[in-house]
Amino acid sequence: MPVSVKKTPEVQQTTDSPPSIFSPLHFLRESTILLGPISLPPSVAQRRHIPRLSLVLSGISLQDLRTCALVSRSFRYAGIFFHPYLSAFHQLSRKFAGARLQTILLCHSSKMTNFWPYLHLREQEMSSRKRIYEASFLGRALKGRFSIANSLWSSPDNDKQIIIAIRFLLTKLFFLVSLGHGGEEPGMGKCAGVVRDAQEIVKGEIWRITFHSSSGIRFFHIIEATCEVVGEATQGSQTTGAGSPSINLRADWSSYIANFLENTSVRSRPDAIQGCSSLVDHLQWTNHEEYTQGISQLWLARVKNEGNVGIAKLTCAQRYVLACVAFLSSFPLSPFLMPPYSVSGPWLSAHRMLQDFNGLPDGLQPVKESKHHRVNLFLPAHHHVESVHFTSSNGSPLHPALAIVQTPGREYFILKDNGMQVGCEEEGVAEVWMQIIGCSQTGCAT
Repeated sequence: MPVSVKKTPEVQQTTDSPPSIFSPLHFLRESTILLGPISLPPSVAQRRHIPRLSLVLSGISLQDLRTCALVSRSFRYAGIFFHPYLSAFHQLSRKFAGARLQTILLCHSSKMTNFWPYLHLREQEMSSRKRIYEASFLGRALKGRFSIANSLWSSPDNDKQIIIAIRFLLTKLFFLVSLGHGGEEPGMGKCAGVVRDAQEIVKGEIWRITFHSSSGIRFFHIIEATCEVVGEATQGSQTTGAGSPSINLRADWSSYIANFLENTSVRSRPDAIQGCSSLVDHLQWTNHEEYTQGISQLWLARVKNEGNVGIAKLTCAQRYVLACVAFLSSFPLSPFLMPPYSVSGPWLSAHRMLQDFNGLPDGLQPVKESKHHRVNLFLPAHHHVESVHFTSSNGSPLHPALAIVQTPGREYFILKDNGMQVGCEEEGVAEVWMQIIGCSQTGCAT
């Protein structure tokens, strides 16, 4: 009887939601696969040849293996049917080594399981992701400049690795275009590099990106929701070590990450760190009576009944909130990575952020200078979210990469994947983004 892979991350049902609610760079997981035992094991006397032959046969294509099986009766009865089964395991070990494969091996024997269905699934997953990315606006805009290491396309350790790598490049493109560095269309200049790795540091919140460019290998800590850089780690720092040295990493972010690594050996959200259960719990906003974490309570009540569409809208709203948090920093970490107002700037209290945003004089000094700073995220009132829409004002579907956020003052066009603004109600989508994305001024696909 075939065995269902129920205890592994490989098992997930495909969604029945309309594709238009998802970004073109949102990769859905495949349906459940079945792994069965090998049906034609060789005799005991022949099994001593299995390790050597299976390793050799792992370099032969599936079609060639089928041809070999038809050569003669001796090939068939000598176990040629059995060795190809094991060769799939060796191919998996070479091409898709990582935590995902190890989880599968914990549930199934490497010597008695037919891994060809799983190998085909991983190969198809990898090729389809590359094809979707290359056909997307981001793949076209970054072609020949920024790329992703081949090993990351299969997300070897974490399902979200490739999504985070792509989102990191999207955020990089956003700041390059918005700040105009380089002067070459689409604002990329001579910047180039490869995303080599993406590892989760704080589950659902902080990732560590390995980026290789002409200046060398750099390691960045980023926020998962927006992939904005919060600091740069030194080359010798490790994701598993607490208190690793870093540069341009604000003290509150450094403490947040270090405390998590010190207080837990399991990579999960730091429930006890700084009294917060997640990063968004550090968010400060006004009008708590009508808004929850900067999002309208009335809209939240409506959207929870919209199924997967509602989940997609809520995700966009949360990303927009984090993308709009006012850190009021004066100096970016890097001119081709960060905006002038970003998470890498000097630490400020939420009250100081509110004062600076409202233009109040900087005459008051803090009563007490704390040694241990809390991560403060302040959302200005005019960026509170009233609703999120995937259609234009006339009901036409927006480009799959875009969404509209209604705030108390106006509508904004945002990128679904990182929540960052590419247009507003009065002017529509910015011309440069119309060219990059391939959409009209109203956000509809062209």
